[in-house]
Amino acid sequence: MKISILFCLLAVSGCFAQEYKVVVNDVTVMDGDEAVVPCTYEVPDDTGTSNLTTNGTNLDINTTITWYSVREQGGQEVTQRLWMFQKNNPRNTFVDSDSNRAGLQINRDDGSLIVPEAKTEDNDIMPKLRCRVQFGRAAVEESDLKFLVVYLPQQDAKTALYAYQDGQEGFEMTPFKTSIGSCETAASFPEAKITYFKNGKSLETVAAVDALTGLLDTTTFDKGSVAGTMITKKDLMKSLDETDHQAEFVCNVKISYEMEGEMKVYEKNYTMPKFNVNYETNSVSFEDEPIAILGETITLKCVGNGFPEPTIMLNGEEVSEKTIEVTADMDGSTYQCTAYNRQQDNAVQSSVYTVKVYSLKEPVVVGKDQIQYGKPVSVTCNAEGVPPPSVAWYKEDTKVSDDGTLSFENAIFENSAEYTCRADNGHKQLRKYKTFNLSVRGIILEGEAEINVEGKKDESVTLECSVNSNPAAEFKWSDEDVASTTTRVGYLFTSTLVIETLTTELSEKTYTCTAENEDGATVTKTFKLPEIKGDVASAGVISDSSGTTAGIIIAILVILLIVAIILAVLYNKGIICKKGEKGEESAEGDIAVEINNGDGDVEAGNGTATAGAAGEETIEANEEEKLMNRENSD
Repeated sequence: MKISILFCLLAVSGCFAQEYKVVVNDVTVMDGDEAVVPCTYEVPDDTGTSNLTTNGTNLDINTTITWYSVREQGGQEVTQRLWMFQKNNPRNTFVDSDSNRAGLQINRDDGSLIVPEAKTEDNDIMPKLRCRVQFGRAAVEESDLKFLVVYLPQQDAKTALYAYQDGQEGFEMTPFKTSIGSCETAASFPEAKITYFKNGKSLETVAAVDALTGLLDTTTFDKGSVAGTMITKKDLMKSLDETDHQAEFVCNVKISYEMEGEMKVYEKNYTMPKFNVNYETNSVSFEDEPIAILGETITLKCVGNGFPEPTIMLNGEEVSEKTIEVTADMDGSTYQCTAYNRQQDNAVQSSVYTVKVYSLKEPVVVGKDQIQYGKPVSVTCNAEGVPPPSVAWYKEDTKVSDDGTLSFENAIFENSAEYTCRADNGHKQLRKYKTFNLSVRGIILEGEAEINVEGKKDESVTLECSVNSNPAAEFKWSDEDVASTTTRVGYLFTSTLVIETLTTELSEKTYTCTAENEDGATVTKTFKLPEIKGDVASAGVISDSSGTTAGIIIAILVILLIVAIILAVLYNKGIICKKGEKGEESAEGDIAVEINNGDGDVEAGNGTATAGAAGEETIEANEEEKLMNRENSD
């Protein structure tokens, strides 16, 4: 029974011990900065499941964190206690007095190790840190981390060339690697990596061990002036050929490190001093083959490679450059360069330069520069030279003729432009140019010469008179009292006259536009306005709105006309007479009128008429008396 219980306890203790875990991460810090190194761990809960507790904030009094430095010495691992920490227990929280790293501190809340001012010597003292956590009597777990203090170079790298061999002006070409120079970095940690480049291409592809000599590329590391730092120095080693002469070599310095999970890179390039390589002259040529223009001078210059600088001869003379005046008899003559240096016995010859003499005179242009619209154009351009040149006409950058003749069958205004005659006998330097300004003149009417204008009374009409002209046209209208405006688009000129209101006075009126340019050319255009009729009401037609008034007036006129007719009839019959014709028989009234009115009586003036037969007799008697009075008066 006791054996079973003991086995069970051991089993349970083993199970729970497997649930405890310490988690730490590598720490990188810059020289002089403060570093905080946390220790994180996992503990099982009551159910036996692990829960992450960060930085020991849930530490109980029985959990202890101890920090150690770890380093290699003589192939053995050497550890040294730095700090012990038990939360809320000062007796078990202390720094180890034997620690060779002074100034370390502890965070009394979570047990993190604090390095107040990191130093590069820490890379030697504590390249690794170990966090050990004792969970009371339950378990003890620990984990290691890398502690890195970065120190970047404070000065530029030093580059240098090794001396040439005695009496030499350059390195000798060799098929095996030779130490040419060196590149040395300033103090740093981690140590720098040096890579050489030639003309932008890395030399790292070259084998580190030379196949012929067995020499190694030499890279050395020395302690820097700052404790814990390193100085990197590497030789530039290379087999040499002529392409290395005065080539550009670069020393690339690179330091890589990881900080906060991100890769950091410090990188700088330093140009090595250029150096000479002794090699034979294998090429010589004319720097330029100039165009030999008659009457001018040319300079022939020979250049050759090789080091030391070669001796150069031009047509047997020990000169590398010669200036010659070009004459006609030089055509076909030849020149040649030769070169050699002390590295060789035989001279190298250049290709032969054969002089070809060129000449070109200014082009001559023949033709009229002013032509009338619609007329043919023919302008020729001729040039003399050796060899005979080609001649072409250009309008701006566009070729318009390649036979030397500028021609148009019917000239239009758009043919007016600046043209260039270009003479060319094979070389750009010999091109000659002549400009020619062509002007097509005239004036052309746009549209019909006579226009019938449409419009109605009180409307406005616009008269437009357009011509194509060169030079510019000016306009004059027959009616100068009406203002006009002129616009221009290219060679098209337009004069506009606006009649604001059509009235009867303007009915069938004619307007004439005359366009003239400074050459005296003129054209005319005639505009005839429409017939403008007056208002319908003025011709006796009564509008609907005045119908009632007009009816009343007519009725009154008719009544007056009828009354006048009646009075005239009565007067002619003597029924109505003037006061003088009544004589003494007239009563007191001015006019006496007696009318048979049936049974009624009528009173006129102061007289009285009796109805019936008596009235008729009285009328007859009066009539007889009137006749007698007239006879007597006669």
